[in-house]
Amino acid sequence: AYQIDKSRIMKKAVYDKKAKNRLRSANIAYRKKIFDVESFNSKLKGLQEPEFHERLFEKGYKMKFDPSVYVYHKRRNSLKEIFFQIYRNGKAKIDLIKLHPRMVSIIDILPILYVIVFLNLAYFTLAESNWNFLRIWLTATALYILLKPLTYLLKIEDIKKYYMHLILIVFVREVAYALGILSGLPRLLK
Repeated sequence: AYQIDKSRIMKKAVYDKKAKNRLRSANIAYRKKIFDVESFNSKLKGLQEPEFHERLFEKGYKMKFDPSVYVYHKRRNSLKEIFFQIYRNGKAKIDLIKLHPRMVSIIDILPILYVIVFLNLAYFTLAESNWNFLRIWLTATALYILLKPLTYLLKIEDIKKYYMHLILIVFVREVAYALGILSGLPRLLK
């Protein structure tokens, strides 16, 4: 999972909106006085930092993401831990979208579209007894799972060493996020 973050490293500092979208809970520093006027949303069960940053950004606070500042922290060290963290993030993203609808992205919509298309293809395949559509869909899914890790690895030095691990991690992350989004969806509709 570290290799995924490593592949996303930027060369120079970015500010404001670009910084807001890059800041994560493992590498944030705030001026103390900010907490005199703002605080984290205690009602959220996850993704408090992106929601906090969205509010700060809306109120005109300045933000900076500096890739030259290194932060060391403990990573989740099993697929099970990664799965549950990403699942919780997917579920929490629904609450975040309820508060700030403009924070929805294509990444949040794709799991829902994927399931809808998959279920329609499965129904059509069974109704027509034609397995070609389902084979094409499953092949496209497999290609995605195999090729997405390459996009990370092309940005780092040792392409062969981590590829098999990244396939598994990407698969676990995609499934966990999709399930999290889908399980949180009923809360969005309330």
